[in-house]
Amino acid sequence: MNHFIFLCLAIAFVALSSWATTSTVLYVSSRKRVLILESLLALSMMTILGGLLLHFYSLNFIINIGLLPTLISFAGTLTILFTLPSFTYTLLGIDFTPRMKRLFFANGIVYFTSLWFIVKTTPEELVGPFAADVPDIPNLIVYVIYGLSFFGTLSYCFILGFIKGKAIGDKQLQKIRMTTFGISLLFLIPLIVLIATGKTRVTVVCLSFMFLTISIINLYFSIFFANKPYYFNNGSLTSHFISHFKISDREKEVIALLLEGMANKEIAEVLFISPRTVENHLSSIYQKAEVNSRVQLINLIRANTSS
Repeated sequence: MNHFIFLCLAIAFVALSSWATTSTVLYVSSRKRVLILESLLALSMMTILGGLLLHFYSLNFIINIGLLPTLISFAGTLTILFTLPSFTYTLLGIDFTPRMKRLFFANGIVYFTSLWFIVKTTPEELVGPFAADVPDIPNLIVYVIYGLSFFGTLSYCFILGFIKGKAIGDKQLQKIRMTTFGISLLFLIPLIVLIATGKTRVTVVCLSFMFLTISIINLYFSIFFANKPYYFNNGSLTSHFISHFKISDREKEVIALLLEGMANKEIAEVLFISPRTVENHLSSIYQKAEVNSRVQLINLIRANTSS
């Protein structure tokens, strides 16, 4: 059984390595911020699997390496906790307000505190969050806090990404991303149940398949996304965007002001036209760009902006 688990972990680790390497290389050439966040997510998942690989390697060859696998896996979960919200908000074009940043930071402190307690009390043969049995009430409380902090954050991001995924302007990217968030959410539910019931080995196999699936989908996404020309660069719309969507000079001005956060009335005042004319221009732009709202249009442009 340990050999099979080790093989599952190794395959998922290789897939994650491919995703992380591809995202990093493409970021260097395209400078699209979401790609570097993807690379950090992939590296975080690799860290979790790295700890688990080390754990099952030590079991297969009867080597005592103490808490090292636990610490490695915990480092990966901690990185995901801080990276995933930023990635989700960036992808969906949602402003990461100071209030939300403080909330996630406070959550990270609570999570780190629970990690410290678990590392101090968990037997060496169990790997961090995948421990099977909780020996007493204090540990049970800490594991509940750990679970709410970590899996609560993951659930929030996956649900937000799935529900708000329609805000992504590019239809193909929208389908890919909503599929990713949806699959992640489906895997997350049995993972929580398996961890709660102490099915450690089955949990690891399920986690491996989850990471493998996410890697394959996002590897395709990274290549597809990075090869798309910029829509916005150096503070203005690119010639590619203008020619590809057949944007007129006046529509270009409207979009520029829209990206500055102006409402229709404000745009009308700046351009000395009526609000009704602004609405007509926006309607034409939406039709050309194949989006349904200003949110989708802004996200479409932001997603293809040089960082």
